[in-house]
Amino acid sequence: MSAPVMWKMSRVRLDRVGPTAARFLDVTLDFTDERDGHPLDSILWLRNGGGKSTVLSLICALIRPRRTDFLATQATGKHLEDYVLGADTAHVVVEWSGPEGRRLVTGAVHEWADRAQPADPNRDHDRLTSRWYLFTPQAGRAELDLLPFELDGRPAPQKEFLAALRGWDAVPKAGVAITDGQDRWSRLLDEQGLDPAIFTALLQMNATEGGIEGQFQFRNADQFVRYLLELIVDPEVPGQVSAILERVRAGLAERPELLADLAFATEAVPRLRALAEGRGGLEEAEAAERALQARATGLAGAIAASLQRARAEEAEHADRQEELSTQVTELRGRAAGTEERERALRGVAARHRLAVARTELDRARDTQDAARATAAAWRGVVEVLRLRGARARVRSLEEQLAAAEEDAEPLRRKLAEAAARYARALDGVLAEQAEQAGELASRSTEAQERAEDARERTRAATIVHGRLDGELAALRGVLAELDSGIAAARAAGHVEADEEVGSAVERHRAADGEAAVELGRLVEERAGLRERREELRAAADGLAAERRTAQERGRAAAERAAALRERVTELAGDDRLRALTGGDELDPVVEAGDLDELLTASVARAERQRVELAVEGAEDERALAALAASGLLPPTLDLARAQEAVEAAGIPVTTGWRYLADSVPAGEHTAVMRAAAALAAGLLVHSADDLVRARTAVEDTGLRPTTALVLATTADLEAARGPGALNGSERPAVPYTLIHPAAALTDPAAGGSETAAREQARAGRVSADAGLRAARDRDEDLRRRVRALRADCPPGTVEGLDAEVAGARETEARATVDAERVAAELQSVDEREQECETRREAAEGIRREAGVAVAILAGLAERLAGAEPSRERARALPAEIDAARADITRGESEEEAARREAREAEDRAATLRRAGAALREARDGLDVPAADLETAAEVPLDEARRAHDSAASAYAREVSDSALAAALDEARRAVEGPAQQVAALPAAVVDAATALAGGPEAVDAEARAAALARAETAVGAADEAVGAARSAVHLAEDEAGRYPQGGPLPDPVPADAATALALAAEAAEELVEQRAATERARTEHEKAGGLRAEARERASELGHQGQLLGIEAPEDEAPDRVVDVEDAKAEVAAVRARLDAAGTAVRRGRGVVEKVAREIVVWSAADRFAAVKAAVRDRFRVTDVAGELGPEAESLAGELETYATNLQGRLEELEEHKSVVVTAMTGMVRQALKSLARAQSLSELPESLGAWAGHRFLDVGPRSAVETADVVVRDRCARLVDLLTSRGAEVPRGQELLWQATNAVVGDGNWRARVLKPSTALAVERVSVERMRKWSGGEKVTISLLLFCMVAKLRATSRGRDLPGLGALPLDNPLGKANYVVFLDLQRKVAAANGVQLIFLTGVGDMKAVGRFPNIIRLRNSANRGREYVRIADRTQAGDDPSGAVDSTRLHRDDPVLTLL
Repeated sequence: MSAPVMWKMSRVRLDRVGPTAARFLDVTLDFTDERDGHPLDSILWLRNGGGKSTVLSLICALIRPRRTDFLATQATGKHLEDYVLGADTAHVVVEWSGPEGRRLVTGAVHEWADRAQPADPNRDHDRLTSRWYLFTPQAGRAELDLLPFELDGRPAPQKEFLAALRGWDAVPKAGVAITDGQDRWSRLLDEQGLDPAIFTALLQMNATEGGIEGQFQFRNADQFVRYLLELIVDPEVPGQVSAILERVRAGLAERPELLADLAFATEAVPRLRALAEGRGGLEEAEAAERALQARATGLAGAIAASLQRARAEEAEHADRQEELSTQVTELRGRAAGTEERERALRGVAARHRLAVARTELDRARDTQDAARATAAAWRGVVEVLRLRGARARVRSLEEQLAAAEEDAEPLRRKLAEAAARYARALDGVLAEQAEQAGELASRSTEAQERAEDARERTRAATIVHGRLDGELAALRGVLAELDSGIAAARAAGHVEADEEVGSAVERHRAADGEAAVELGRLVEERAGLRERREELRAAADGLAAERRTAQERGRAAAERAAALRERVTELAGDDRLRALTGGDELDPVVEAGDLDELLTASVARAERQRVELAVEGAEDERALAALAASGLLPPTLDLARAQEAVEAAGIPVTTGWRYLADSVPAGEHTAVMRAAAALAAGLLVHSADDLVRARTAVEDTGLRPTTALVLATTADLEAARGPGALNGSERPAVPYTLIHPAAALTDPAAGGSETAAREQARAGRVSADAGLRAARDRDEDLRRRVRALRADCPPGTVEGLDAEVAGARETEARATVDAERVAAELQSVDEREQECETRREAAEGIRREAGVAVAILAGLAERLAGAEPSRERARALPAEIDAARADITRGESEEEAARREAREAEDRAATLRRAGAALREARDGLDVPAADLETAAEVPLDEARRAHDSAASAYAREVSDSALAAALDEARRAVEGPAQQVAALPAAVVDAATALAGGPEAVDAEARAAALARAETAVGAADEAVGAARSAVHLAEDEAGRYPQGGPLPDPVPADAATALALAAEAAEELVEQRAATERARTEHEKAGGLRAEARERASELGHQGQLLGIEAPEDEAPDRVVDVEDAKAEVAAVRARLDAAGTAVRRGRGVVEKVAREIVVWSAADRFAAVKAAVRDRFRVTDVAGELGPEAESLAGELETYATNLQGRLEELEEHKSVVVTAMTGMVRQALKSLARAQSLSELPESLGAWAGHRFLDVGPRSAVETADVVVRDRCARLVDLLTSRGAEVPRGQELLWQATNAVVGDGNWRARVLKPSTALAVERVSVERMRKWSGGEKVTISLLLFCMVAKLRATSRGRDLPGLGALPLDNPLGKANYVVFLDLQRKVAAANGVQLIFLTGVGDMKAVGRFPNIIRLRNSANRGREYVRIADRTQAGDDPSGAVDSTRLHRDDPVLTLL
């Protein structure tokens, strides 16, 4: 992308200008390349203090001529008037070079009035006349070098210079424009693309010599943004806003007090009317309540009488219940005695049956023992018979063997001896076993005796157990009846689980009391609920109204927003408005102020042009009328036009009147006018040499005066002041030059041409006026529409309407939600009221149940209190029964143990018998004579057995071949088995079996089996009999145990069970009758209790109704009726509802009055009403608001309403003023924010800057979190306006107001500002602006250059026209601390890339730094007549751009000895 072509300085001409110490006389500074004439980056070198700042100040003053903008003022205190000396005509001319070879010359010419410098130039600075001009150079005809600085070899005065310059109007395309107005000059420059506003940056950068070093000392982003805004925002805009604010400040300052008064009056009216309305409603409610109170009093009396009757019935039934309670107690006592007698008789019968059962058990056991012995004997017969057979065979074989063994006598004798010793040993062992068997028999007998003893103890314990069990059963019966009553009470719900009867009684009584309290509480709660229902219904109505209002407001806002958008769209598309703004896109809302100003200016311009045409044509019209009538011009004076013509020619001239006022004492005026009246009324030049030129100038203008004009000199008028003239004695002749009037003034023949000329001029004016009028009418219509839109739609209005629509919808939604909530709460109130009714019925039910429960439980509690000893006994008896049962168990255990011991002794004896039987069998097998026994030695049994076995073996070997011996051995072995079997049987069984074995049945096996079967059958029968007898004993024992011994028995005691049972049956019948009588008495008792509870419930309900009614019964009046409960309920409900409603109405009315009164007290004392006028506010500061303000509330409300209407009118007027200010300020802030955004966008660096290409060197604006919507901006601007107008301080001016407004919208600390840090490597490093304070001079110059380029582009784009911008950046001594050549090269590259020409004014001697510029102009100072003049010493140009290398230079030197230092 190529660098933009902008206006650059080609040459600067300074002539007769400058202070005494730095005077410029015909000095031309050439910044162009000698080869092609293109402007170059240049160094303007002059020693420090030599006048560099003067050059820069004069150049800046040419573009920004306002006195306050003069550059040198800040550093030296000097102004432009200090640079124009004496009678000099000072010139400052700059020739600019633009795109496509375009050139432009701008200049200023300054001269003191009368060409005389005042003694105090600063005081009389307004006498310095300045004219500014510009033209486009035309070769050979209109150029800088051809400007008429001198005429006829002498310096041209200002008027002559301007006159000569005006002559260039005839040069085609020169476009000469001259003005004496600074605003006009600014517009002329701006039309050419030279934006004066951009010089704000230049003025700040060059405020002091080397001032760039003092720049960028920012402590935060806020300071940088403020600095940047001063650069990029035209100060005219905030100045206009400041002026508007100043005009309306005084009125807006009153606004808080007026608002306070209006708020007070507006808010007071509804409060006062609410107070009046509340008082009226309260009075009506109180009257209705008194009427209902009278009716309720009669009902209260009837309820009181009915309550008294119910309580009397309750007392009567209570007495009857007490009587029946005594009767029940007495009958229960009789039944208990009869029941005890019955149990005693049944105990006697049970004990008789137990004795019989035990006798039968003993008999059955004896039979059982006999049967078992017989069966055992029959089972032992088989073994006995087998043993007998075996033994018989042995004896037979022995006899046979004895006969066969006679040959083995020696062995036999030896065997006999061994047999004798063996037999003696066996006899010894058998004797010991017999002794042991005797001991075991004794032990068995002893154990049998212990078993019998234990059996007796068991029987005794069984008797005790039966008695205790019977006693426990009796107690349990009594307690069971009591418990059944309690259980029935529990089943009925009178007693809870694990609850004592006494506690239940207290609980029911407490429940009754709580229910009574609950009933009272419910009455209050229901009253509160009814009141709440009324409030909710009122709230529901209010919400419905609010929703309707929100719907209507939203609809109206939506319609208005649509209409405004349509108007905005229509205006945005208007070609005329787009042409005025110079852009394709137009926002009539945001730019309404600018559009209004543009249209106003356009209308004013059209009107002014029409007026100018009318003024111009007025004389023509008069002249035409005179010519038509007489053919001659009317006599008129054109002195002022003649003066302008002469001044335009550059000739100092004044009127005679002005000269008299300025130069002639007042006392001489009359004499001079007598002496030279023509001169006093004519034109006077200061020099006689100017008379001819002045006459020529007047005549050359084509002026057609209607009177003769006298032209003379001031010296001529001074001559008229001679002595003769003053004393009236002599009047000297006064020479003068006469300018002849138009010929038609005196020559009728010239009237035709004069008429034609003036008719032609009139026709041109009519046509021009028609065009101006049409343009004016069109612009006025557009302005009217813009103003209407501006008034109807300030910035943010549409958004506000959208927000209002959204708010209305939100309000509607909220009202809907609130209505639903209120409806839900209403339903909740209904449910709660129903719940209250349910709770009331529940409480009444509780009282009824409590009354019945207390009536039933009171008797049970009395019986329960007397049953405690029985319960204690009943609780103790199980332990005693368990002890008796333990005794029985212990006795049975001891009996069993004794019998087991006896059986064990018998078993051991049987074992001994079996062992003895074997030994006895062995002994019986030894046939040893008694003599041998006596002589046989005593040896142990085992040894004797071994010796006998050894002898028997020897003897057997001797007789081993004998079959008898073998048969004998086998027979002996066959004896061992039956012998052991028989030995195992008890001796009694063996004896019985032996006895049976001899009978005839034992021989026959079938007979023997039948006998055994019979015996076993008998055993089974005996066993059954014993079991039956034992069961009978147990049953008898259990029965005897249930009935205790003793008790009320008849005398004599029944001797058998049948008698005892008969007597017990009679007692049972008597007990049934007594219990029936008790039940009847108890039923009557409960009935009486029910009637009592019913009466009590009726009394309670009537009392409750009386409480619900809440009215005291009259004491001195007898009621005319009584009411039952249902009637009382119905009447109380009806009356109470009406009373509640009336009471609610009264309370509501009183509450409303009190609430309004309290609100009025609190409201009127609020601090926000401190500014309200005391006369208004004090009327509300009374002790009793309701009492004192109430009667006059309505009238006072009317007065305040009128007062509020008047205040509203005044505030609406002020609000319009404020709206204008806020709109202007909002537009200003919005434009400032847009300018910042554009500045950031336009800070993008060109493609030619390498690594920096395409990067923005500036990142600035509000932080992302800052809200900048139109509504927010307008609101914050409105707050700032309120602040500025309320604090009474002076309104900020210009840029200060801009900063305050912009910062108020964004907020302190909410700005972001980062810049690209300059570096020789073109590194992309952005840093915060605070770090710029520590930058080097080169870095600061570079960033200044970037800022200047950005501002230039911004201003160019803001104008929206295809014009070159300012492309020259002069800086005063930037090389003082920024002479690093690498940075200088960077600065030149940046400037070249942006199309900017650098002009550095410096006095440093660093050739390396200075030599980086292709064009170096060295100046010097020279003294002449007490003044220091600045002259050009030489000019050096490089052959090639020095930023690469200096190849060659061209040097022009006026003073060959001048050097840099």
